[in-house]
Amino acid sequence: MQEQKRNWQFDFLKGISCICVVFLHCRFPGVVGDLIIYAFRFPVPIFFMITGYYSYGKEGAWIRKRAWCMLKMLLVTELLYGCWNVILVLLDNGSLSFYLSTLEGLRHPFRTFVCGTLFNATLWYLYAAFWTYVAIYLLRKEIRGGWEYVLVPILLCGQIFGRFYWQNHYDIDQAIYWFRSVFLFGLPLTLLGSLLAEKSQWIKEKCSLFVAFLITVLGGGIIIVEYVVSGQYMDFHLSTVFISVGLFLMAMTFPTEKSRGLFSGIAYIGRKLSMWVYLLHIWCGSVLERLREKIDGNYTIYFDWLKPILVCLCACLAAFAINCIRDKLKSRGQVIGNDGTQAESKSA
Repeated sequence: MQEQKRNWQFDFLKGISCICVVFLHCRFPGVVGDLIIYAFRFPVPIFFMITGYYSYGKEGAWIRKRAWCMLKMLLVTELLYGCWNVILVLLDNGSLSFYLSTLEGLRHPFRTFVCGTLFNATLWYLYAAFWTYVAIYLLRKEIRGGWEYVLVPILLCGQIFGRFYWQNHYDIDQAIYWFRSVFLFGLPLTLLGSLLAEKSQWIKEKCSLFVAFLITVLGGGIIIVEYVVSGQYMDFHLSTVFISVGLFLMAMTFPTEKSRGLFSGIAYIGRKLSMWVYLLHIWCGSVLERLREKIDGNYTIYFDWLKPILVCLCACLAAFAINCIRDKLKSRGQVIGNDGTQAESKSA
């Protein structure tokens, strides 16, 4: 079984995706913000597909290590965001008991632990990623047979059409956690990444960069049709499948060394900083929003346009600082890596 080596094309794709996540959560005003919110739904699917690609062929110990590191990251991040939220409540002279009473996750602890989240809704990805590692660990022997790939279209149809039906007949907020969980999001996309890893040699021989580009463009065309037909936002549309797969295939078929230098900066963000950017950008946005309250109202329109860019820059700088500290600590022990793994000390 072929082990997948890391390549800069996927790092570049991760870098682009993590920047898009920032712009999704800290949106630009007006039509630009609406366009990004509606069209840029590929980042999280890309993250899961890359997870599946690199998980293909790995032994159980490797997957267990990933799952354990993801769980620790999840618990620490929830704790830190919980403390930050408490600080904000106290700064606003609010009631701590009232704030805690509004946390639906405390009333449904089992559902929270399986589907997330407690203190920050954007952390659902960590929950889904942890349980996805658990799922592929349980399926690791079966993945060699290939039957589990049947789950990909079944679960993705449940994601797309199930959510569309629920959103039009019920209150989606009451069931959104199921559509952002391992069951309908993490597992099918991770398995899709594993399938592409299994067929990587065939893809490199039969699929060209131009074909991958056409698949991505087709996804963009489907976005227009979906908007005309439904006119509503969902985390995952049919177009998301085409765009995510198209971008993934572009990364697989792009010449390995061609123009690498042009993309090295974004690739560095994807390889070293992307997880930290994801974890920190909401906090950075919260701090900047506090600063906004101190700004004269005449300048708020400029702040609205600058905020997404400032959040992205601040998150990247903070992630870079953490990564530098992490590199210095390598010689003293083990640290959690950007992708949730533990990096072994060279001196160990």
